[in-house]
Amino acid sequence: MPTASLQTRPRFGEYRCSCGRYWESRLSWARSYQICKRCRKPVYPTNQRELRQSDLTQSQGKENRPEHQKEFCQMCQQLGHYCGTNSNNVKSRRKH
Repeated sequence: MPTASLQTRPRFGEYRCSCGRYWESRLSWARSYQICKRCRKPVYPTNQRELRQSDLTQSQGKENRPEHQKEFCQMCQQLGHYCGTNSNNVKSRRKH
């Protein structure tokens, strides 16, 4: 079922808030919002795509990439923990 797959795996998402703020996230989830840091409104992604290996590679300047803040992420709030941990566990659970 494709819908279930979208809900269990993060995607690369682009967000644009009505206040003008734009950001990208490699932990963007289907039908889940992130809170705009400027105006504190929930914003759904305007565009999503499958994650690429380059999105996950630490050698691409991780020190310049802001850390994913769980207080601004609907999925983190629903899970009660960092949603990136959940995405890594999905693959290992499917192998068993």
